[in-house]
Amino acid sequence: MSDTRTRILEAAYRLFCERGIDLTTTREIAHEAECNEITLFRHFGNKETLVREVIEWYVPAQEAPRLTGAISGEDLEADLLALTREIMRFHSERETFFRFVFANIVQHPEHSAFIERIQEPYLLALRELFARYVPPDAGLDLDTIVHDFITPIAMRTFGRVFLGFEQIPEAPFAETHARLIARALTCPGTTGAH
Repeated sequence: MSDTRTRILEAAYRLFCERGIDLTTTREIAHEAECNEITLFRHFGNKETLVREVIEWYVPAQEAPRLTGAISGEDLEADLLALTREIMRFHSERETFFRFVFANIVQHPEHSAFIERIQEPYLLALRELFARYVPPDAGLDLDTIVHDFITPIAMRTFGRVFLGFEQIPEAPFAETHARLIARALTCPGTTGAH
């Protein structure tokens, strides 16, 4: 990636986070990136493409393998705990980004399908984890399990980023979350029990 392209992406990200997408002009982005507006358009075509590329640029594809590296595949609760901690760490490191993405979805619902698409590697990694523990004949939908796993973590991030509160400290939240999901999947009498 060229230095100019990187400068434009970095400038756009900073300004979008500070001012929002709608209030940030391509002229301001070009000025912040120390290039002219024509150069910006040569690299990205239009502001809509720039917004999408900022999001893709900030969520590197190598993050999904990092999540799968947090699991052993041998102990469901331990894996869920490691994964919960890793996702929470990822969210903490990128708090500004999550503020930008959540606000972007609210302001621009047309981007929601795109944002869902860039999450696919993470969701696939989680689906593969649960497939290790849930037998195919269990009658449980892996996508629903992934959703039920990730939603409380995302809501916790949302509360911290937008509302400024953290109702439950990180350690007890992670431990309880992992334990609840593990027990739900292995509870005697359910089709998911081993």
